[in-house]
Amino acid sequence: MIDDLIEIPEKGYRVHHTLGLVRDKYDLVAIDNRFDLRPQGIIYDGEKLIYYHPFFRRFFEWPNNFYEITKYICQLPGLKNISVSLTIDPFWMDSKENLLQVIEKDYWWGLKFHVDKLNDPNFQGPLVYKRVRNPSNENDMSWPIDRIEATISNQGPNEKSITLEQIDLPDSFLNEYKDDPFLTLGARALRYSNTYRLNRFAHFTWNKSQGSFSHLDIAMIAYRLEDFERRYKEKEFLGRNLIPHAKKIKLLRIDGEIPTEMVERVLGKFFIGNELIQELLDGK
Repeated sequence: MIDDLIEIPEKGYRVHHTLGLVRDKYDLVAIDNRFDLRPQGIIYDGEKLIYYHPFFRRFFEWPNNFYEITKYICQLPGLKNISVSLTIDPFWMDSKENLLQVIEKDYWWGLKFHVDKLNDPNFQGPLVYKRVRNPSNENDMSWPIDRIEATISNQGPNEKSITLEQIDLPDSFLNEYKDDPFLTLGARALRYSNTYRLNRFAHFTWNKSQGSFSHLDIAMIAYRLEDFERRYKEKEFLGRNLIPHAKKIKLLRIDGEIPTEMVERVLGKFFIGNELIQELLDGK
């Protein structure tokens, strides 16, 4: 089922065609007053229940097992001076009565991130936060992560762009350490596709004159398994652009005057189970 979400033919967007929803070039839908965002789904036009894209879910599953990122997504339309677009599940739709209320139970090199430095044009370059493995690394039980790669760059005289990509552990590493009890448990969560590995990705922009973040989008990058092995081994920030089959699937876009706390909340919940994100945002 995961593979069905990587390359979707036009006729596959059943929910969009049924409801007449317009997609932009990233397949995002602009959120307006027709959409009543709830933690476990979206009531559309007061009648239909549509769903957030499965990639918002921790294990990319179809059942309603969202974690708390949707709690903050629901708050976004209430903020002033922002617009919100997101990716919805193209396949599933229901009546609003079926909405469920379910709660889903290092090392570092490069720059140190800090919001106070974002107005400095000299504050740019790469940074890496890497999970240090040890015999009792229980973090690997929920999601085996290798590192976060980030790049901070000037985007004209008034804006600064920040990208984040989470690099999970490839099959070659997991097979090499197959006797590690924590990795064995976590590795099961990564067996969601026989074709693809999905990396969590975020991009956000700081506007100097505005004094706030002006853009945030989050996405999944789908790598074929053989390409992901190459991506994992890269140490020079080649990134997905040199991986010919890598496909970025955008899930959420926010534009406007975005509070720093909301950026931190959305990123923290999207990169679920990744303690490195908070360390990066705290500049530790």
